[in-house]
Amino acid sequence: MPIPYEALEVALSEAVETFLRRLLQQVNYTDLYAVGLYTSGELNYLVPTANATSAWTRSKGSKWSPADWTFHLYAIEAFKTTEKVLIQGWNEDFSTFDVDQARMRQLIHRVLLKARERYLYGSSAVVGLFMGEMGSPWVRESVVEVNPPHVVHAFDSDLSTQWQE
Repeated sequence: MPIPYEALEVALSEAVETFLRRLLQQVNYTDLYAVGLYTSGELNYLVPTANATSAWTRSKGSKWSPADWTFHLYAIEAFKTTEKVLIQGWNEDFSTFDVDQARMRQLIHRVLLKARERYLYGSSAVVGLFMGEMGSPWVRESVVEVNPPHVVHAFDSDLSTQWQE
């Protein structure tokens, strides 16, 4: 059964707003360097993720490893409705996930762009759709679609420096 994209956009928008409101109660937006959604190559789940410079400095971990970020899965309970909508994309035995990946990414970009404009306007944080494989073209596509050019440039530079180390 195909995903009801309109219902997904509403649910995801509400979840992202709740996530950002709660996150910004815990950390100053100027300390955030990455905020967004984490997924797989199939786009069959979307969970919140973020990190702050101060948290990364303390952790000594990889700067661009979203699953290791301090605020990975933060406010995950806000995504229950999103999960219920996404589950409709699976067939009966959960062997196939029916999604128009281009349409899904566009929807995610719209949601993240609205959230950036409302909650992170003027922030240098990279907002995007992140994956375990940060070199995925989808990651950069989302960074370009959602962020101002100077943030995209800083992300590209930071990621290429990390890979050279």
